[in-house]
Amino acid sequence: MRKFVIGNWKMNGDALEVHEYVHELKTALEGMPCSVGVAVPFLYLPQLTALLGRIPVSVVAQDVSQFKGSGAYTGEISAAMLRDAGCEYVLIGHSERRQYFDEDEMVLQQKLLCACEAGLNPIYCVGEDLNQRLQGEFFQVLDKQLAALEAVRDHLPATVWVAYEPVWAIGTGKVASAEQIAEVHAFLATRLRAILPARCAARLLYGGSVKSVNAREILALPGVDGVLVGSASLTVAELSRIIEEARAMA
Repeated sequence: MRKFVIGNWKMNGDALEVHEYVHELKTALEGMPCSVGVAVPFLYLPQLTALLGRIPVSVVAQDVSQFKGSGAYTGEISAAMLRDAGCEYVLIGHSERRQYFDEDEMVLQQKLLCACEAGLNPIYCVGEDLNQRLQGEFFQVLDKQLAALEAVRDHLPATVWVAYEPVWAIGTGKVASAEQIAEVHAFLATRLRAILPARCAARLLYGGSVKSVNAREILALPGVDGVLVGSASLTVAELSRIIEEARAMA
């Protein structure tokens, strides 16, 4: 099965950059079988969808409202709206949402449910901070974070995506060692087999200062089904090199 490469722009870019990015990406991907997703800010999702057209790149939302349907929730973007905008996937529980917006497992459980009921594929993010890593508490932290998935197990799609992103390795230039990544992915795979219903298959991504210089080593690790790329995805040249490494692993 192909490795999945997702580029997360976070709060970066503008309309012109989206236009130029898709043009470059189309050229870079020509003749390259791969699985790729791009997560741009909410405002540019319809533009991204329209520009991609038949280019085989999935549109990914960076977040989703915890509230169902429509209503008096000023500033919120519902799961149904994301579907209308052309999204196929949505990131839920990214460490920056947990850190800056105090999103806990109850909120994330509601977001997971909204996404699943709207037909979106959630990419559920988990990971420990530096103190939790140093204190040896990371397995307990990850287990607690997985509780949100377990709570909505009957609503999950056939393929469940989980992204391991150690907080201490996001935007810091630090990368977890191969041994650390493999250890956590093995733990997550074991826990997900226990948590998920038999009809579901889990696939695991790694995120945390992924770049073209380390992508090959990370993607080659057992249990790593793809990567969630942050700042390195802002240029097509860098992202395409990561995609090439992923393609070679297929």
